[in-house]
Amino acid sequence: MSACSDRRCCFSTLSVWSHQGQRPARRLFVMRESGDDKPGPDLTTVEISSNQSNAGAARQWDLMRASFDGDWQGVTTWYGRESTGMDLTHGESDPAGSMYVIRFSDPNTGLWHGTGLRFASNGERKFPLYRHIYNLSNNCWHFPNTAGQSSLEMDGSAGRAGHEVNFFSSRSRSMIIALYHRQDDLNMILQSVAATHFRCQRACPDPVRDNPESQRDLFQAVAGWPGVEQELQPGKWPDQAP
Repeated sequence: MSACSDRRCCFSTLSVWSHQGQRPARRLFVMRESGDDKPGPDLTTVEISSNQSNAGAARQWDLMRASFDGDWQGVTTWYGRESTGMDLTHGESDPAGSMYVIRFSDPNTGLWHGTGLRFASNGERKFPLYRHIYNLSNNCWHFPNTAGQSSLEMDGSAGRAGHEVNFFSSRSRSMIIALYHRQDDLNMILQSVAATHFRCQRACPDPVRDNPESQRDLFQAVAGWPGVEQELQPGKWPDQAP
């Protein structure tokens, strides 16, 4: 606790882990000195319930499992910025492709294992996944059949930033990555874009789709489809569909 001004108003924030391994329950304690001219008791305790935030975080974990659980194989093509601007017509790719194996040993524990990665040492990286500490940074986000991760600061405070978006259909996954670099004037500029078409190898792979001849043909295929707008705010995860 720390005092503030001559009224000695004190506050602190307490985080407590529950026995179920849920995220911290945040409680704010505000203490006023006896004789305060404001109405109310001398000691006021304001508790911010964590039930909804825990339920929302649990839903984000469940959506992640439902979408990403699989052995995802695909070839990534990278497009970069030239002196004349972004070149989205000529990309670089490794025919060997990449493999992302994401598996769960139980409802609360998993392992992410990637090979053929562009930015990893020796092209490989792995890390465990745990429900109770998943996405504490709030960079990851999940809708049904759509998920990704995003930099929360795009104002030039960091040298680099990026977004990853994944679209799922049955056992197919399309991933788009956009990477930004900070310029001397602190503006962020799109530096490179990557696109990957994944097929899950754990089940019978989805059939290969015909490539559209143009972007117009690509968008024409979904013209007239109904849509639903949904919104998520980092750290304010809803416990039901947004």
